[in-house]
This record gives sequence, C-alpha cells and structure tokens, in this order.
Amino acid sequence: MAMVLAWSEAMRYSSHRTHYRNWGYSIIPTKKRVNSVTTSLYCIEGFNHKPGYHMELNDKFLSLHTSLMTLTHNDSFVDKDRSARLKEILKQCAVQLDIARASIWILNDSSDNIQCELLYSLQGNHYETGLVLLEKDYPSYFKAITQNRIINANDALIDARTSEFADSYLKPLGILSMLDAPIFFRGKLYGILCLEQTHEYRAWDVSEMSYAASVADTISLINEHEHWLYSKEKMELINVSES
Repeated sequence: MAMVLAWSEAMRYSSHRTHYRNWGYSIIPTKKRVNSVTTSLYCIEGFNHKPGYHMELNDKFLSLHTSLMTLTHNDSFVDKDRSARLKEILKQCAVQLDIARASIWILNDSSDNIQCELLYSLQGNHYETGLVLLEKDYPSYFKAITQNRIINANDALIDARTSEFADSYLKPLGILSMLDAPIFFRGKLYGILCLEQTHEYRAWDVSEMSYAASVADTISLINEHEHWLYSKEKMELINVSES
C-alpha cells in the first residue's frame, strides 16, 4: 500500500537561475475513496500565492497520490514479480511528473557505492541498469542521502548536495534538476529513488516531493514483503525437512 508523507513546515526554494518561494504550507487530513478503499490523504493549505494556486496544488497532490494508490491496489500489479512492479512504478513516476528519467539505486553493504538497479527513460520508453557511483567521488551526496528525507535539487549543477555530479554525470546526460527520496529495508537505508529532469530546470513543489517520498515508501514496502515471502518459504522448507 502506498504511504503518504505529511508534514507542516515553511519552505523556500531558490537558485540563481530559478526562483521559487513557498511559505507556510499546512497539510491537513481528508478522506478519499479509491478502488473501493477509503484512504487517508492530505490537503494543502497555505498563503502568499496568487488566487487559486493552492487549490491547483491540492488537486495535483490528490491526483498524484491517487494514481499511485490506483496502481498499487490493482490485482494485476500485486500478482507481478518485484522486477515487473518496479518497472511499472518507475514508468508511472516519469509519466505522472512529466520527467525524463526515474531510477532506483541500491546502496552496497559497506555504504561506499550505489548501483543503478533499474532506470526508466521516458524518451524511447526503455530501461537500463548497472551504473555504479562511488562515495569517494561524491562524498557530499552520500552524506546528504543519510541526512535528508528529500533531496530537492532544483538546480542540480550548483546545489551543494548534487553539484559533485556535474562534470561526470549531470552535464553529459543533460540533467538539470534532481528529486531524490530514500528507500529503506529493515529499518536501514537501502537505496534511493532518483527522479531527474533534463534540458530544463524544475522547481519541485510540495506535491511532487510528497509523491516522491510516497513512491520510495512503496518500494520499501515491496522490499519488506519480498523478504517476508522469502523467510516464509525458508521456514516451510525447514518444517518439511524436519517432518
């Protein structure tokens, strides 16, 4: 089941290229029925914007989370294996947010590198895997992913958390904005959901950040469920062998 991130905090996002301000957002609970399931969602209130802005943002917030719940509550999705489910999730991220790339990266046991488990590219509608990034080459980013719930780099080329990627990763791929959220497994950091926009800057709004966190939480739940199934099958084999 998708999990919805809710928070209440004042935020401001700005860069020398893109200026974007959001002050005093308040997230309030509401109820919505999706696929015969009544689910708690959250509506956005705030101030300091043009008339109608927050209604548009609230609608976007609900639309993004509804799309995720619709996908993850679908019987055909639940019956698929982990790889197929991750492919569907990443594709939906790219389509819903209208971004170029969506990917999942796994942190290794020693926490000194991350490997791309799966990447979806909207242009060309294809998947990739395998790229490895080392902590020694990007220490600020590796520190950031252990300390931040969200990395919202509107200008990834100058953001202190992501600028180390500029010459070796961002510029060659034309990536200008990044939105990253942590994936957990058994209470520890497992990896990263990485959403990237190419060839234009993106000022990530609160609905998009909440959606990214919820998608990452959904992947965390998939990991926990897969581990539970593995443990269950292992115990059943032990019981059979001992009987």
